[in-house]
Amino acid sequence: MKMEKRLLMRTLLPLAMLLLAGIGPDVRSAAAASPEWVGSWFVYICPNTTAPCTTNSPVINLASFTKDGITINADFVNPSPGIGSWVKTGHNKFVSTFFALTSLAPGVLSGMIKIRGPLTYDDASDTVSGPFRLEFRNATGRVVLNFIDGTVLLTRIAVEPLP
Repeated sequence: MKMEKRLLMRTLLPLAMLLLAGIGPDVRSAAAASPEWVGSWFVYICPNTTAPCTTNSPVINLASFTKDGITINADFVNPSPGIGSWVKTGHNKFVSTFFALTSLAPGVLSGMIKIRGPLTYDDASDTVSGPFRLEFRNATGRVVLNFIDGTVLLTRIAVEPLP
């Protein structure tokens, strides 16, 4: 019982301290302290074009970039969430590669999708953009559709505290 109480206090005490500190509408995201692409984003996807993508694109998914170089992407249909890596390549520039798995039946791998591209973070608009290349592979990893090229625009998902 004492251990449960200590665990509860360790969990609730930091939360109570934040509330007492008066966190309000001026809460800043962790990425605001480090103005780069680390954080979570809406991803607007414009396939088969070299023109800059806009928020008018009907193709949207979600992405997160962690400060230790992990990329996580989520879509609302098959394939699976995408998992991968990113590395910094220059000032406000990085490249990301991730894979998503496809399935025709639960638990049965039918293929995978590899998506990669160089991206640029824009300080002024707090957005990320760039070209991408998507390859379809079968379950053994052999490329079955060389690629689809396009562009993406990422807009940050902001923290919205309750009033």
